[in-house]
Amino acid sequence: MMLGILFVEAVLATQAEPVLRQSVWGKDGVVSVVETQFHRLLLLDGTVIGVEHADDESRDQPAFAGMALMQTVVYLQPQPRTALCLGLGAGSVPAFLRSLHIPTDVVEWDPGVIAMAQEHFLFGASAEFSRGDLRMGRTIQADIDGFLPSNSTPSTCAAAATAAAPRGRVCYDIVLADLYDGSNPLSWLTPTALRRMKAVLRPRGTLAVNVVAHYAGPHARLAHGIIGALRENYGHVRAFVDRDPAIDPLLPTNLLLVASDAPAAFEPPPLPDDPEDAPPGTAPHLHASFLDWEPPMLTQAASAEPVRVLLDPSEFAVEQAEVRTVMEGIQRELMPAAGWELVELERARHRESAKAAGRTQRDEL
Repeated sequence: MMLGILFVEAVLATQAEPVLRQSVWGKDGVVSVVETQFHRLLLLDGTVIGVEHADDESRDQPAFAGMALMQTVVYLQPQPRTALCLGLGAGSVPAFLRSLHIPTDVVEWDPGVIAMAQEHFLFGASAEFSRGDLRMGRTIQADIDGFLPSNSTPSTCAAAATAAAPRGRVCYDIVLADLYDGSNPLSWLTPTALRRMKAVLRPRGTLAVNVVAHYAGPHARLAHGIIGALRENYGHVRAFVDRDPAIDPLLPTNLLLVASDAPAAFEPPPLPDDPEDAPPGTAPHLHASFLDWEPPMLTQAASAEPVRVLLDPSEFAVEQAEVRTVMEGIQRELMPAAGWELVELERARHRESAKAAGRTQRDEL
């Protein structure tokens, strides 16, 4: 998963000596957990893929605006009764959904990511809870390509009235795709791939896709292409950003693209009477405000004709490179230099250990 704007303590992250909690040799790199004075971070090689507040009282609050934005799917009307998360990260969003008693399945490719999320993050408590009651959701270690039905397989969910579809397939009210791992996985954002996600949705279900992209300026064509790909499969698409669109409009950030055959309606909580109860930069403020954060350019793209569709990911190489450059700089600010040195030392240690034993990442896990 990817991160948006760090809430509140961002400027303080450099004041703590980082501690390496654990690392494992995963399928796609070294998965490590590093703790600073204020945050616990999950990394895949050199990319932060999840963050939680370090203190127990704040662990259930999203550390990043992008995470809080994904949580807003609970305000869909009617509220989703079943959910599927494609991609785990530290598990902040599925843990939040399960805490609201929304049964949530998670599909994650890397067992190392699953192990670290369950051992060191709040997701572990939700996973333990769901193990005791499978009705609250499963954590499935699988390749998404193998988990989703192929486009040649007729959808068994389109006519399913309950969560259990024919042939044992589970159907969902919402699918949340959060696959950013340092780069947008464009191969999963084409019309063909998005059609496979729709195949596990119940009638009137919703697909919510989290991407990191520009929403204004010359590089916004990537977001327009993804919106076009969604429109190939859905009648309606809405696009939200994780901050007021007037703030830094030319910088990339988290976009939540919500696609459905019927217009999507939300009922978020209002801002409290006392502004101090939901100051800007907090999850309550974002949850109450996100409906006002639909960038006009993306709203136009969601209804424009002709539709610009993401078909060939190579067409957006420049936009992808620009996103990576900006986000790499932001990520470097999440830990002091000593933290990144710990991560690099662990990566080197795992590589040397595997080389000496003649192992590969996939051999170990």
